[in-house]
Amino acid sequence: MTLKQRACEFIREQILVGGVQAGDQISDVTLSKQIGISRTPVREAISQLESEGLLEQIPHVGVFVRKPGRQELVELYELREILEARAAERAASRLTQEQLDRLQVLCDDYERIARTVRDTRTPGPDEDMARCMIMADLEFHLIIARGCGNSHLAKAISDSRMMTHLMGRRYLPTTIPFPDKMAATAREHQAVLDALRQHDAARARDLMIEHIRLAQQVMDKWYDEVEQRQGGQAQAYPPSIQALIGRMTR
Repeated sequence: MTLKQRACEFIREQILVGGVQAGDQISDVTLSKQIGISRTPVREAISQLESEGLLEQIPHVGVFVRKPGRQELVELYELREILEARAAERAASRLTQEQLDRLQVLCDDYERIARTVRDTRTPGPDEDMARCMIMADLEFHLIIARGCGNSHLAKAISDSRMMTHLMGRRYLPTTIPFPDKMAATAREHQAVLDALRQHDAARARDLMIEHIRLAQQVMDKWYDEVEQRQGGQAQAYPPSIQALIGRMTR
């Protein structure tokens, strides 16, 4: 792995686990210190992630983590539905026993976290559990994507999933019972895996479609809450940055 690739992976992971979130400004100086490498590969990584749509440069202001708009999120979930349904359908006849066993471990891990949150009557997972939950969810979907036998399809799924994560944990709901959502996700993952074990391509496809549609419904609800809390259109950047951009564009 090159230093540029290492920096890219670090930034992506920070986005996934909520270390940096939609609208946050990032610095090549800070990142180079966190990763332990020089600024040059970090700047190269930032440039690549800008081209991928994860980051955006605002002239004379800085680099920010992008926040997809409402319509873009809808389109991304529609894309994920098409891509991941096809991947699940293909993977039903291609996954190895080792991959199926790993998927079961991930299902068990996710269900354990959901049960812990439910039993402790907390509104959601703590930082460590949230990280494990997010990474278990991501790995579950990526194993299926990579097991479908089409590397281009797997890459498209990976990219589209990263974009839908850009809402970040800053936007976790206040009214949706999050433990209930976690438990539902655990059940949905297990159902998909059961279909894959049985080599039932049509059922795996249909269950994946249902799983992603339900996830989109939750995201729609979360987005509504963000807009309500902010008194209208959800903002991509903190108020201080919005004000600065406004002054510069007058």
